[in-house]
Amino acid sequence: EDFIWSNILKEKFEILYAGILSGGLAFVLQIYAQKNIFPAPSAIIFSLEGVFATIAAWILLKQVLDINNLFGCVFILFGVLFSATGLKLIFIIQFAQITNGVLLPLIAAILLWIMNKDSILGSSKNNLGQNILGILLVLISIFLSFRSLWSVYQSL
Repeated sequence: EDFIWSNILKEKFEILYAGILSGGLAFVLQIYAQKNIFPAPSAIIFSLEGVFATIAAWILLKQVLDINNLFGCVFILFGVLFSATGLKLIFIIQFAQITNGVLLPLIAAILLWIMNKDSILGSSKNNLGQNILGILLVLISIFLSFRSLWSVYQSL
């Protein structure tokens, strides 16, 4: 679309109306409401703002939601639900640490192996310097893996 000042000036009252009401009045009401409720419900409501905006854009504006939008909404909703219920889901964090502790060095080693395959990369395979850095990264990932697994073991 072309940017034409005369067209914008024709709609100046509508632009001011939308800006003052949606920006100014809504912000004042938001601050007033936030001041008069407890912090926990306020935090929950404001963390759902993106979810409500996405759903409203989908319904009102017929915007197409891609998989990232849907996953983001689902993760936010689950996070809000879990935080609102007060459940202590420490086992999920421990499972993630164990999974990371096992998979991180394994994936780093597999990537280093792949980067040295002639059949996959041909002349673009790793040179000696890149292999030294790759081995260093694998060793660091093993260290981090043991540290993560030790942390879970100590918390049991």
